[in-house]
Amino acid sequence: MNDEVFELASSLVSSSYVNQAQQARRARETKFKSLLAQRRLPDTGWDEATLRLLLDELVSMDSNAFIGNAGVGEREARVVCPLVRQRHFGLGHGIGRSGDIAEEQPKAAGSSLLYKLTNFLAADAIKRAGALTVPVNCLVLPVATGMTVTLTLLALKAMRPNAKYVVWPRIDQKSCLKAVAAAGCTPLVVENVLEGDELRTDVAGVRARIAEVGAEQVLCVLSTTSCFAPRGVDKLLELGRLCAEQEVAHIANNAYGVQCAACMKAIAAASKHGRLDAFIQSTDKNFLVPVGGAIIASCSESFGPPLIAQVSATYPGRASVAPILDLFITLLHLGADGWAALLESRQKLLVPFREKLGALAVKHGERLLETPHNTISMAVTLTSGGGGRKVTAMGAQLWVRLISGCRICAPSSEKKKVAGIAFANYGSHHDTYPAAYFTAACALGATEEDLQLFLKRLDKTLKEWKKMKPLPEKVPKSVDGAGTGEVAGAADAKGTVARAADVALREESAKEAEEFKEAKEAKESAANAAPTPPPPAVASPAPAPAETVVVDAADPMRGFTVKSERVAYKRFLQVEERVVVYPDGREASFDIVGHPKNAYRFVVAFAFHTTTRSVTVLREFAQAAPPHCATTLVLPTGGYDPKKHPSLLGAAQAELAEEARLCGGTWHALLPEDHPGILESKWCRNRFTPFLCIDPVPNGGAGERDAEEHFESIEQIPLDAVRAALAQGEFMPPSMQTCFSAMEWIARSKV
Repeated sequence: MNDEVFELASSLVSSSYVNQAQQARRARETKFKSLLAQRRLPDTGWDEATLRLLLDELVSMDSNAFIGNAGVGEREARVVCPLVRQRHFGLGHGIGRSGDIAEEQPKAAGSSLLYKLTNFLAADAIKRAGALTVPVNCLVLPVATGMTVTLTLLALKAMRPNAKYVVWPRIDQKSCLKAVAAAGCTPLVVENVLEGDELRTDVAGVRARIAEVGAEQVLCVLSTTSCFAPRGVDKLLELGRLCAEQEVAHIANNAYGVQCAACMKAIAAASKHGRLDAFIQSTDKNFLVPVGGAIIASCSESFGPPLIAQVSATYPGRASVAPILDLFITLLHLGADGWAALLESRQKLLVPFREKLGALAVKHGERLLETPHNTISMAVTLTSGGGGRKVTAMGAQLWVRLISGCRICAPSSEKKKVAGIAFANYGSHHDTYPAAYFTAACALGATEEDLQLFLKRLDKTLKEWKKMKPLPEKVPKSVDGAGTGEVAGAADAKGTVARAADVALREESAKEAEEFKEAKEAKESAANAAPTPPPPAVASPAPAPAETVVVDAADPMRGFTVKSERVAYKRFLQVEERVVVYPDGREASFDIVGHPKNAYRFVVAFAFHTTTRSVTVLREFAQAAPPHCATTLVLPTGGYDPKKHPSLLGAAQAELAEEARLCGGTWHALLPEDHPGILESKWCRNRFTPFLCIDPVPNGGAGERDAEEHFESIEQIPLDAVRAALAQGEFMPPSMQTCFSAMEWIARSKV
């Protein structure tokens, strides 16, 4: 409705009402205008009415929606079923033309516009996910990741017709290797190397494979980011530098890596400091839409645009708009804030889920494998249980308990062929991985309730698996066939019992899920019904059952085993009695101290002022210091409260505001993103993460301090004086470590 229509409506309905409706319409049209002008995610997600209005406008731009249109071609977007037409919002022409999938369609201006906007939105979403500072070019394709890899390789072959080899660090996932074969290329497999528990890229092996056939014969190196543990993200930066040196194309399979900051940082580093022609990701796993689409993207201004243009031209014929439409609607529905919240929610769940899964593993005599370069997938050993059954049989136990997504791998000498290549120990990404294990992922879209329900059911499954009795020996048949009926009857009975057990387990799991859902709804209802009282200044957490004590699963075990543990004392701090079995069989009992309310994590902030070359230092009362003294020098320090702080960085910013009365500034993490934090001491489970803040400003006294805190002074001390105080032992150990890390960063960065 344009202004003239609204003016005519005012002659029938009160003009004040019509004007209000006109303003509402203009507000939505302003959103459309902003989308077309800015070509990025809106700051906030759109409501359904706005989305439907935009889709109606786009549909009306296609010829099949023209009033009085007489279509006499063989393809006129004719859809016979109303339900199918409704499912696609009337968009029937698809996208692209026979020569290029990105080419505009004369009959479908609306569909063509929708496709171009989707590519811009996808590029912005990818850029935000990785905090990338370089432009991102991308093309959304209506085929899943494997076929997009094939199209990319075919495009590369058109650009490098004499090259036929794809150097491929091994990942035991069939579609990747089949994609190489479908493109008519020859894969050169490079085995991974074992670093502790984790499988990493053999960069030297990649170099050797390139030298083996000659760089001019190599179509590309096909690396991988997101994958099943215990494999880690490929060493993209080292591979990128090698590819730049050898003048070989580099493609990364980033299947579900957009959700992971570590994967995106690896992509950014390889693009900036090496060579990464393109990276390919799924739409369903990264953006929570139905399966069917993928995105080829690039941050390389030199190699990206020509390759993406060639991929676009390689796609044969027109394509379905359905996967494009799904992504377009979803990105507008989320907006920039919804997309950021979705990514952050996964990140917040990661550490507690890893710790709880590790604790559960220890409870059943297993351990969480240490895979610091994989921050999506986790793996837990399976060293015993099952009563002699194959380890993979536990998959059936998980399945009947309605647990999906787990992957069970066990060492095997059997060879498995994929795309004509025989692999030993297929599934483990390595010929001789030393342990059986199962995997679980903290992936985008998972909720805290999902993960808690999984842990509860996994606990029951492992308990049953560990107690499972051996299978009865088979009764041999007699020569004349006597006894055959008895054996067959026993087998039938066994099958009936097994089916009944499966049904019972599924009913139990369904009931469990319903109870879980009801409990959650009751909790939310209670929270909405009554305001939550403010917490006390110092809250003592409620005692937890001994079996739920969290064990730091990131610690390497190296032959040591936690035999048992229990909560011995709990108030503000918690004391756990832990019995450990040494590699030589000795046992020892220890008292372990920690602060569970803060998830055993705290932060330290080093506030550096560049103009005066000084550091904000506090002199604080320390309750354990008397009788030698009452105060000690510290940096702003405090606990991370998952209920209060959005992240460790958020906790550090809050502590700087509360204790030092400072805010703003430029923040830098002084540990890698996947670092679990530095142990406070060998007998304490608390871990701290140091941060550097450059040039914060006074906040005017904002930020309420804890009731028991007492600060004698807040001073800005020159760097030389800080070094002298460190040498004299005047700082607390976490502050000392943070000072050393921050000063090293400042010296290295020449701030």
